[in-house]
Amino acid sequence: MGGPTVTEALIFATGQLAAQARAGARPAPDAVIWPENSTDLDPGRNPPIYATIAAAVAAIGRPVLVGAVLQDPLRNTGRDPPPSLAPDRCRYRSRGH
Repeated sequence: MGGPTVTEALIFATGQLAAQARAGARPAPDAVIWPENSTDLDPGRNPPIYATIAAAVAAIGRPVLVGAVLQDPLRNTGRDPPPSLAPDRCRYRSRGH
Protein backbone atom coordinates (compact mmCIF):
# COMPACT_ATOMS: atom_id res chain seq x y z
CA MET A 1 0.00 0.00 0.00
CA GLY A 2 1.01 3.58 -0.40
CA GLY A 3 2.35 3.15 -3.94
CA PRO A 4 0.99 4.89 -7.00
CA THR A 5 -2.38 3.89 -8.41
CA VAL A 6 -2.50 2.20 -11.79
CA THR A 7 -3.66 5.50 -13.30
CA GLU A 8 -0.82 7.43 -11.67
CA ALA A 9 1.73 4.86 -12.87
CA LEU A 10 0.43 5.05 -16.45
CA ILE A 11 0.41 8.85 -16.39
CA PHE A 12 4.00 8.85 -15.10
CA ALA A 13 5.14 6.30 -17.71
CA THR A 14 3.46 8.25 -20.52
CA GLY A 15 5.14 11.46 -19.31
CA GLN A 16 8.53 9.71 -19.24
CA LEU A 17 8.00 8.38 -22.75
CA ALA A 18 7.05 11.88 -23.95
CA ALA A 19 10.18 13.38 -22.36
CA GLN A 20 12.42 10.72 -23.92
CA ALA A 21 10.86 11.27 -27.35
CA ARG A 22 11.26 15.07 -27.09
CA ALA A 23 14.92 14.62 -26.08
CA GLY A 24 15.56 12.32 -29.04
CA ALA A 25 16.45 9.42 -26.75
CA ARG A 26 13.81 7.26 -28.42
CA PRO A 27 11.38 7.64 -31.29
CA ALA A 28 7.90 8.92 -30.56
CA PRO A 29 5.34 6.13 -30.61
CA ASP A 30 2.61 5.96 -33.22
CA ALA A 31 0.12 5.52 -30.37
CA VAL A 32 0.02 4.75 -26.66
CA ILE A 33 -2.34 2.05 -25.39
CA TRP A 34 -3.28 1.85 -21.75
CA PRO A 35 -4.99 -1.37 -20.59
CA GLU A 36 -8.61 -1.87 -19.64
CA ASN A 37 -9.30 -0.34 -16.23
CA SER A 38 -6.45 2.14 -16.62
CA THR A 39 -8.69 4.22 -14.42
CA ASP A 40 -11.45 2.76 -12.31
CA LEU A 41 -12.89 6.24 -11.77
CA ASP A 42 -15.02 7.76 -14.53
CA PRO A 43 -12.92 10.67 -15.87
CA GLY A 44 -16.11 12.44 -16.92
CA ARG A 45 -17.28 12.48 -13.31
CA ASN A 46 -13.90 13.01 -11.67
CA PRO A 47 -12.28 16.26 -12.82
CA PRO A 48 -8.88 15.62 -11.16
CA ILE A 49 -8.54 12.25 -12.90
CA TYR A 50 -9.69 13.77 -16.19
CA ALA A 51 -7.17 16.62 -15.87
CA THR A 52 -4.23 14.30 -15.26
CA ILE A 53 -5.19 12.00 -18.14
CA ALA A 54 -5.67 14.98 -20.46
CA ALA A 55 -2.25 16.33 -19.44
CA ALA A 56 -0.61 12.97 -20.26
CA VAL A 57 -2.37 12.88 -23.65
CA ALA A 58 -1.23 16.44 -24.38
CA ALA A 59 2.35 15.68 -23.28
CA ILE A 60 2.79 12.72 -25.60
CA GLY A 61 1.05 14.39 -28.54
CA ARG A 62 0.00 11.03 -29.97
CA PRO A 63 -3.23 9.05 -29.83
CA VAL A 64 -3.70 7.46 -26.41
CA LEU A 65 -6.27 4.72 -25.91
CA VAL A 66 -7.37 5.02 -22.28
CA GLY A 67 -9.27 2.13 -20.73
CA ALA A 68 -11.78 3.49 -18.24
CA VAL A 69 -14.72 2.31 -16.19
CA LEU A 70 -17.55 4.75 -16.89
CA GLN A 71 -20.71 5.22 -14.86
CA ASP A 72 -24.38 5.70 -15.79
CA PRO A 73 -24.57 3.15 -17.22
CA LEU A 74 -21.66 1.18 -15.79
CA ARG A 75 -19.42 0.11 -18.65
CA ASN A 76 -15.78 -0.57 -19.45
CA THR A 77 -14.60 1.54 -22.38
CA GLY A 78 -11.54 2.59 -24.29
CA ARG A 79 -11.29 6.19 -25.48
CA ASP A 80 -8.87 8.14 -27.62
CA PRO A 81 -8.31 10.82 -26.43
CA PRO A 82 -10.35 12.06 -23.44
CA PRO A 83 -13.78 13.09 -24.75
CA SER A 84 -13.57 16.86 -24.44
CA LEU A 85 -10.38 16.91 -26.52
CA ALA A 86 -12.11 15.14 -29.43
CA PRO A 87 -15.73 14.18 -28.70
CA ASP A 88 -16.63 10.72 -29.95
CA ARG A 89 -13.43 10.40 -31.98
CA CYS A 90 -12.99 6.81 -30.94
CA ARG A 91 -14.75 4.71 -28.35
CA TYR A 92 -14.78 1.00 -27.60
CA ARG A 93 -17.35 -0.49 -25.24
CA SER A 94 -16.77 -3.84 -23.61
CA ARG A 95 -19.76 -6.16 -23.98
CA GLY A 96 -19.13 -7.63 -20.53
CA HIS A 97 -20.74 -4.64 -18.75
